[in-house]
Amino acid sequence: MLKINLLTLVLQGYPECVALVCLTYSLSKMEWQWKRILLVALTYWCCVLILRSLPISFGVHGVILIVSLHIWLTLLAKIQQLTALKASLIGFVTLVLVESLIFALIVKITGLDFEFIVNTPKLRLICGYPQVLVIFLLAVLIKKRNEKLGAGKIKKLG
Repeated sequence: MLKINLLTLVLQGYPECVALVCLTYSLSKMEWQWKRILLVALTYWCCVLILRSLPISFGVHGVILIVSLHIWLTLLAKIQQLTALKASLIGFVTLVLVESLIFALIVKITGLDFEFIVNTPKLRLICGYPQVLVIFLLAVLIKKRNEKLGAGKIKKLG
């Protein structure tokens, strides 16, 4: 069970979910529809909150979150199943890699212990924002590339 305070879950967790959903939309070559993105992010975030409160190991936790994101993208965003599964998998792996790299960089630059950062709510919140920004920036760059390479090929929902 991963213990994170409520402030961090709200101020960093939900924006992270929004950035991840934006990334999956871009990977799926879907038009960004903010109402749907925020709805998918909210339902996914609720799943994250529930899973983090359960005594589940991180590996299982990750698989369940990938499947959960896939389901919400399929049901709420109306993305095709296989496309949603690929985007969920790539998006989640990207998030884990970016988070790992950024935290390693922060530890290296500041000299602070990883456990100290994770167990200090305000510090964890501050150190969590760079990954959110990187994921969102990556989502925007992929979206722009999709628009440039395939004008008219961006999938729109009615």
